Amino acid sequence: MARPSNIDKLPENVRAELHAELLRTNFTCYEWLSSWLADKGFTVSKSALQRYAVAHKK
Repeated sequence: MARPSNIDKLPENVRAELHAELLRTNFTCYEWLSSWLADKGFTVSKSALQRYAVAHKK
């Protein structure tokens, strides 16, 4: 069983904001999103963001 990603561990409201930002940026700008999350106190890599985006782009 795979371990949960750092994104799965984010509070629901932050994940909702992240999804809105992914939509706004057309599922790009992972470096900026990583910095944006860091400013909020969360460490999420660009790779994790890309994997999340690929899985949730619908």
